[in-house]
Amino acid sequence: MTAENPVGKTGYTGNPGGRPKMPEELKRAFQSLAPEALKTLADVMANGKDSDRVKASEVILDRGYGKATQQIDANLEGSLQVINVGVPAFVKQ
Repeated sequence: MTAENPVGKTGYTGNPGGRPKMPEELKRAFQSLAPEALKTLADVMANGKDSDRVKASEVILDRGYGKATQQIDANLEGSLQVINVGVPAFVKQ
């Protein structure tokens, strides 16, 4: 760690400006393809191989309802243990 490169220094971020913004034109181009992408995912979900169907279903649910929350408990000995996996409310109904 040097004065010019204080990586590891408390309170310093290596990326102070954050992630660069996507140009609006590119964002609009991607968004214009979204309906066709959803149709493709729906077709794979209905007609693909089992593993592809599961992945397509996961992508659709994640985009529509958000990813399920996972709470973890960090053990001071260095291991991680999952103690709760959230389930979206619509699944509980």
